[in-house]
Amino acid sequence: MRCIHSATLLATALLASLVGISASPSAAATCASLLSLVLPDTEITAAAPDNGSFGDLPAFCRVAATVRPTSDSDINIEVWMPFSTWNEKFLGLGNSGFGGTLQYDVLARYLPLNYAIAQTDMGTSPGATLGFGVLTGRPQKQIDYATRSINLMTVRAKQIIEAFYGDPPKYSYFVGCSGGGGSAMHEALQFPGDYDGIVAGAPLMNVTHKSAHDLWNFLAFNGAASITLAQATAITGTIVKQCAGKDGGLSSDNFLTDPRDCHWDPSALQCTGGPADAPTCLTAQQVAGVRKFYQGPINPRTGERIYAGNPPGSENNSGFPAAFATLGQQSALKWGLGNDFDFSTFDFDHNMDMVDEHMDIVGEPLAAILNANTADLEEFKSHGGKLILAHGFADPRSPPLNTVAYYERLIASQTPGNGHGQGSEKRRCAAHKNSPGCFCFQGWDTAMAVRGRTAPKATRCLPHFRRSIG
Repeated sequence: MRCIHSATLLATALLASLVGISASPSAAATCASLLSLVLPDTEITAAAPDNGSFGDLPAFCRVAATVRPTSDSDINIEVWMPFSTWNEKFLGLGNSGFGGTLQYDVLARYLPLNYAIAQTDMGTSPGATLGFGVLTGRPQKQIDYATRSINLMTVRAKQIIEAFYGDPPKYSYFVGCSGGGGSAMHEALQFPGDYDGIVAGAPLMNVTHKSAHDLWNFLAFNGAASITLAQATAITGTIVKQCAGKDGGLSSDNFLTDPRDCHWDPSALQCTGGPADAPTCLTAQQVAGVRKFYQGPINPRTGERIYAGNPPGSENNSGFPAAFATLGQQSALKWGLGNDFDFSTFDFDHNMDMVDEHMDIVGEPLAAILNANTADLEEFKSHGGKLILAHGFADPRSPPLNTVAYYERLIASQTPGNGHGQGSEKRRCAAHKNSPGCFCFQGWDTAMAVRGRTAPKATRCLPHFRRSIG
């Protein structure tokens, strides 16, 4: 999802503009003494000055803790606090995918900005190493993953920060991409008082339907329809050659600024059986697979869209097409249908409903637990919160049109006369030159003007696009 480069650079630039270095606060506790700090359902497992184990970083106090709000919970968090030049702000960092481990490279990237920072493994270990089927039938750990781990990380981190510095942070921000972007949306919707500002990049906010999207792509390219990297590269090259400069970008761009303005069919590269066929030509089965890739999952009975399709120009990005082989059995589908379900027989009508409506002992549908689709940010706005949504148009793992559709539902839900207008789309990407994963902003200030908050139980929020693609 191009989170390491595009999203973190974007977030770093945005957050760096907010950094105001202050004098070091008078610490109320030494770093080592935090080991005895008593917090609800929490065990402080380590508290000591870092000894340079993460490279040339400012000196900081490193605190590790495990939070167990239920008997099946095991949420690991770390809080890193600069000894000097703390800017009196807290920065929560999202994990990626389904978590399972802490991302020390991400923590190390943000510490030099002088924030006190924190991250959690989302309570999903050992899912990262054993596969997320180990969490099937464990609804409390699924709740930890979806919402509880980030909220508790935030609450505990603020308590640890105040204990160490003697003062709470003046402002709190959150940055997440992919799964962390989904966490960002959950925070804005369900814990609107946790953060003053949130950056949600490539947000995985409709987990049950995103899992169906991944299975759809796996089935589309499975077997004889499988495409090679050379073929994917040829597809992308043909699309860019045809559409670059006609989509609001420059004719010299090696990517598309807005793929919604590109109309191309893979039959243009279909093999004819003649001597003029290129080595990268596509068979009829491959043409059908690429069309499904652009179409996205559809309910075969009703024709309703389950999730956005992929835009043209993303075919060879982020490790694709080899990554299709990893998409066969998504965790949310396993959590709804069981580990022994034969996903080659998945019915995108009835089985999709079974996943969304699956209820374990917690008494809430799985989609209500995992998804953060509610197009209503009124309570977050009432706290003064600001949200930036960002998504790369060349993202093949998390289709950007799903984020666009969410933004458009926000606009559609606005109450007339709120003073925010209808918003506008910035057609050129910031710092986009030679960057296929650049972000196009979708009017984040306008997204604040949403009325009438309801509980985020969007089990069937289907995208409706103002503009078609393909």
